[in-house]
Amino acid sequence: MKKYSKSSNFYRNIKSSFYNRNESLLKAELDRNRVYLKQPPRDKCKLCGSKLPETIDFTKHLVSYKFCRKCDHLNGIHDDTLNFAKEIYSNEDGSDYSKLYLEDNYNDRINHIYLPKADFLIDQLSEKISSVYDFGCGLGFLVNSFLSRGIDAKGGDVNKTLINAGNGIIENNFDIRPLESIDIERVPSHIKSLDVEVLSLMAVMEHISNLDEFLEAINLSSFKYLYYSVPIYGLSVPIESVFENVLPRHLSGGHTHLFTEKSLEILNKKLGVKPIAEWRFGTDIQDLKRSIQISLQKTGSSDYFIQRFENEFSEYADQLQEIIDKNHNCSQIHVICKKL
Repeated sequence: MKKYSKSSNFYRNIKSSFYNRNESLLKAELDRNRVYLKQPPRDKCKLCGSKLPETIDFTKHLVSYKFCRKCDHLNGIHDDTLNFAKEIYSNEDGSDYSKLYLEDNYNDRINHIYLPKADFLIDQLSEKISSVYDFGCGLGFLVNSFLSRGIDAKGGDVNKTLINAGNGIIENNFDIRPLESIDIERVPSHIKSLDVEVLSLMAVMEHISNLDEFLEAINLSSFKYLYYSVPIYGLSVPIESVFENVLPRHLSGGHTHLFTEKSLEILNKKLGVKPIAEWRFGTDIQDLKRSIQISLQKTGSSDYFIQRFENEFSEYADQLQEIIDKNHNCSQIHVICKKL
């Protein structure tokens, strides 16, 4: 089953910091990229292990990228090592990375982003779900959503700051603390030990340092269904490449590589799963709108003109995004799979 698109009405409110704090967030993102540039060079594809071409395909926000000519996976030209992952996600209990999420409106994110994710899984499976484990759960948005639907849900993450904050919120709502902190070096062994009906990996695999080890651990864990989302190469990437003075949402910082239509097939084979439902949608058009608006501000355009552009663009933005989604050129995919 293939599903496409969703309303973007929530985007401006939830992502208001992307507009209001572009300069400071861009600086922080470039600092993360500078950490990445200090990592060893990558000469083999992150996904399939094939030798990468000598040619750099493009450079944006300080980092160069290459497409694998065998599986089409998009690779940053440096390895995202375990030390890089520690510095980005878990050092000092992940306090720096957690700022990206602690400032957002929790309930709005639940209602507009995570309840639809939970409902998509529930609606597409012919049987009632008894248990879900969400690895990389962050503040527990998805866990909270499944709990509100009457499903036993737990989660884990390497970011202690997010886990502590998320448990506090969920405890207030459900009188339980279902989130656990996981040592970043013990992630594969933790995944192997899981025994759950649905294993959820929302925006996780793009952040894993040793991807092959992680995929092998998933194969060895006990689950019936796998529910994952990953960022994919689409229109957002050339948009970000053109607007270098705008915060990159999609390819930068913790996203050092992106999946493509072809590399997703390789991923599913390595996971040992068969897709049974897909939901493709992106915020590529919203990225374009934000990039234009911020650029207009930098050129001294009046508030009246900028607001006029936003009002006019918003009238047809979702229609444009739907075209992109249905042509599989959007920035994100959600996949429900059954274990083979």
